[in-house]
Amino acid sequence: MNTITRRGFTLIELLVVITVIVILVMITATIYRSVQVQAKDTQVTAVADKVGDATVLYITQRRNRIAPPAGLGSTAAIGTGPNCNGGSGGWFASGAYPCSLEDVLVLNKYLPSGVLTSLSQSTIFPNNTYNSNIIVDSFDDTNHRFMIWWRLESPSGAETANFTAQMQKCGINPAGSVSQRDTFGMSNAKCLSY
Repeated sequence: MNTITRRGFTLIELLVVITVIVILVMITATIYRSVQVQAKDTQVTAVADKVGDATVLYITQRRNRIAPPAGLGSTAAIGTGPNCNGGSGGWFASGAYPCSLEDVLVLNKYLPSGVLTSLSQSTIFPNNTYNSNIIVDSFDDTNHRFMIWWRLESPSGAETANFTAQMQKCGINPAGSVSQRDTFGMSNAKCLSY
């Protein structure tokens, strides 16, 4: 009686195993990327909230209700701008734009140093003033409000609707001539009062 003993796997069995492994790797990579994007969006939103709160605190504690310079991101090493004056200068004090909002808030201890540099730059406007993921803009000293804008990689429908509602709240007409350039490519915003 002849018995045939099998040694190893057949080609079909190997191809099935390899296919299953490839499918599992693709699923895992997709989930991993989704989680990374969600984590980055959460981080940007948290920093935007911190910057908004710090800006309101800065304005209300100074009691003059004059907003610090708009924009975001340091334009020079903190405190080294020619008119920065240790964070007390800026747009309103000198008529120049020597201090960024980040400079003013860090120098006055409303924000920790480096909180904004931990965020990656935008690829929508590379090598441009608007390459930040967070921008504070549209100060309205008459109605005591301002906009903080932030960019999300994967905004939900609710976040997009909030963006439009917040622009309207601050007196910006999103249905008008507002383009991506006008909103700096941002995908969420908050209108804050001071």
